[in-house]
Formats: sequence, structure tokens, C-alpha cells
Amino acid sequence: MKALWAIVSNSSAIWFSLVKAKYMSRATIWNSQRTRKCTTLWRALLGVRHVLQDNVRWQIGNGDTCGALGEPCHEMWTHYQPQNANQRQLTVADLINSSDGSWNIAKLIELVGFHSALYLAISFPHTPVRNSYPDRLIFSANTNGQFTLKGAYRLLSSLNPQSNQQPPHLKHLLKKIWYSQGLLPKVRLFLWKIFKSALPVDHLFVTRFGKQSQGCPLCGAKQEDVTHTLFKCDFARQVWLSSSLGLRSDALPNEVPAILSQLFALFDDQQLRIFSATIWNLWKQRCKTVFEGKKLCPASVNRAAGSTIQLLAQAMMVHTSPPPLTVQQSYAGSETYCHIDGSWVDKGFGGSGWSYVLTDKEGCLVEYGCFTDNSHSPIHSEILALKAAVTMVRSKRIESCSFLTDCADLYLIMKGSASVDSVDWRCYHHLLDLKCSFVNSGFACNFVGRDLNILADCIAKYARIREVSAVGFTFPIFPDL
Repeated sequence: MKALWAIVSNSSAIWFSLVKAKYMSRATIWNSQRTRKCTTLWRALLGVRHVLQDNVRWQIGNGDTCGALGEPCHEMWTHYQPQNANQRQLTVADLINSSDGSWNIAKLIELVGFHSALYLAISFPHTPVRNSYPDRLIFSANTNGQFTLKGAYRLLSSLNPQSNQQPPHLKHLLKKIWYSQGLLPKVRLFLWKIFKSALPVDHLFVTRFGKQSQGCPLCGAKQEDVTHTLFKCDFARQVWLSSSLGLRSDALPNEVPAILSQLFALFDDQQLRIFSATIWNLWKQRCKTVFEGKKLCPASVNRAAGSTIQLLAQAMMVHTSPPPLTVQQSYAGSETYCHIDGSWVDKGFGGSGWSYVLTDKEGCLVEYGCFTDNSHSPIHSEILALKAAVTMVRSKRIESCSFLTDCADLYLIMKGSASVDSVDWRCYHHLLDLKCSFVNSGFACNFVGRDLNILADCIAKYARIREVSAVGFTFPIFPDL
């Protein structure tokens, strides 16, 4: 619904012209028809169009934006649809006499007929046009007329109140998942999606969008739903049985809420971490098979789950100790700390920004730097940030430094838990140089949570957005960030 609101409220945007040319060349968003070749996203937008159409209205200002026909500005007007290109281009202002602001009765009769034109002239003797402000689209579900996700959620919930009614034990399970401190945030969100059957599996596309079934990408079964993918698939059964839990998933119930209720009641905190990490990496393997064609053995999924548990333990260790002034942690043998971060967005050429923030053991800033470059991936920008930080630290003849990163992949590679060969060839020689720099030195690469790397993150984003490179020795202030 948010995407649909963006379409109807931003008609001046360039991307709106592209959408209009493809799907609405002879219609408006309110009366366009679904075709056989339209995308899944467009099918989903048209599926909720009637909900938005019933809860949106035009607040007429100067009348230059709101269409004269087929727009949700008055209940009666929505019954009249434009019949040709000229009528589609008409606005409310075109139905008003510019001299005295009265209705243009002749044009009204031509468009909607004599009786409807007479009804409008009698019901609205004063035209709605006010030249002082532009037309405004109103979302009637909110009192202020602004569209918000919260208001849209409440609207959809009111239309289907039974969807939010759950037994008390299921509500307790959802709270246990959402507020669990022993799970990574992305894993908590993933478990919530499992519970709500919101994962993009084949069964969802077939039932909601009418697409042809592709079957299970892991075992070749004819139908793939959430329960099958994560528990009943042959590959999933091998993963669970070979894990440290030794779980026989074929003996579990056939409904996801029942499965989660049973397992969360039996497992302790450590077993829940293992279960959550395993099911998360099982889904990642499924996605790699679908989108990249990569097929791994069950043992590789369990190894990846072990790495996820290790990262969680590192994050929990960082969060349990109070941070100093600049939120870095104390690591044995380190006299200086250097936070690093990279900010990367695919712009076609791989534009990125990266930064380092060097502080002493008391938390006082020594130096910060930010740079822009053409990196090719997020891990590439993180590697460039670390390499620049190492070069800077060496130039200051600092012998002991702990480099702090919130990039799990970089941390695992520098620690030796992941192979250098797993990265792109553009990053390979940079990583080899960094690995050599850390041998027989006082340098160490440690992992911190993203919320403990805020300053480096902000500086890297600023460098990317503003395309600036700078070095400073006092804490930077970016008022427009």
C-alpha cells in the first residue's frame, strides 16, 4: 500500500512517467486493468487498490492536479471514467470558468450528462477551486490526512479483525521471539516472518499472484511452502538431523505455529540460539540455490550456523560491558582503537564512501578520515576502509591498535574463520596485504555491533552522499546528515 500511495501522490516524479508508460498509457491508476504480462509487484499493487481508493480523497486547491474524471474526489465522479486521451488530461480547473469561478455547465453536460451536471451545480453552487494552494491527496484513515504505515496497518486490521485474533499461547510465543536478547535482530525478524507465513516461497506466489508452481528448489517436490522448506524437505531433514540438536523434523507437526510452540517450549536458551542460527542459514542456502544456483551439503549449513552463533556471542560480549566516551570496547594489549566502516550503494559504477576514527584508550579522538572511491561491493568498501586505517596507523608509528568493524564477513576473514578465496577477485590482493600486515604485529581486528560503530558509520555515509574526502582532528558535526 505504501508503494501504491507513492504512485498516486508523486505524479511529477520521473519514475512515475515510466510506470505510466508501461501500465497506464490509456488509463489512470484507479481504472487500469491487470494484464497477463504484468509483474508480480504490479499484481500486488492492484490487489490493494480498492482499499486505498475507498480511503483516499482529493482536497481541491487550484484544481490543476486532480483529474476531472475517474479520480476519488467525490463519490459520484468516480462513476464516470475518461473515454479518450483528451478526457484523461482534463483537470478540475478545466471545468471552471476562469472569469468568475463558476461551473462551466456546457463542459459538464458534455462530460457527465445533463442530470449529473445539474446535480453538481445545485449541490456545489460554489466551486471547490481555491487558487491559494495546490491540490492535496488526503488519506482519510488518518486525522491529519497524511499517509503512514501505522495508519495503513490499522485500516487493514479493521477490515479483517479476525486476522489479529490469536490464542494466548501464540501471543506469548510471538513476544518471546520478538523480545529475545539471545537472538540477532535479523534472525528475530526472520522467525516472526516464519510465524506469519510471510516468507516468499513458491506456495505464496501461486496462491496470491497466480504464478505457475516451480516446486521446491532443494529436493524437487511439486509444492513448496514454509513448513516443507524449513522442516519437511529432504535437505532440511538432513540439516536438522546432522546438527548438534539431532532433531528429527519429520516427526514435527505440519503447521508452523505448532512447530515453533513445541520447540520453544522444549529448548533452553543455548538450544534456541542453535535452532535459530540453523534455520536462518537453511533459508539462506535455499535462497542461494534459487538465485545463484549454488548447492551445498547439509554440513556447510551447520558450519555457517556455528559462525552465526559465534558472532552472536561476540555481539553479546560487547553489549554486556559499558562503553567509554566514544563507545569502543577495551581489548587486551591495545592502546589505541580505530573504528572503520564502509558505505556502499550500487549506482551502476559502485560508488562508495569509507571512514576511520582513531582514538586513544581513554576515548579521546586522535584523527578521523573519510574518503570516496569506486568500490564494487559492500565488502570491498569495508576492506578499503581497513586498508586506509592500517596505512594511517603505520604512518603514526603506532605499534598496537585494535581495528573495530561491524562487518561480520571482514571480521571472519581477518580472524581466519573464513577463507580469503570467498571474496571477489578485486578484493583478493587487498586482503592478502592486510593479512600480511597483521602477522607478528600488535594489530588486531575485532567485531563490534553496529550501534557501537555509529560515528564511523555516519562519516562514511556523509562521504558517500556528499562525495567528499577529508581528515580531521576534532569530532565532526554534520548538521545536514
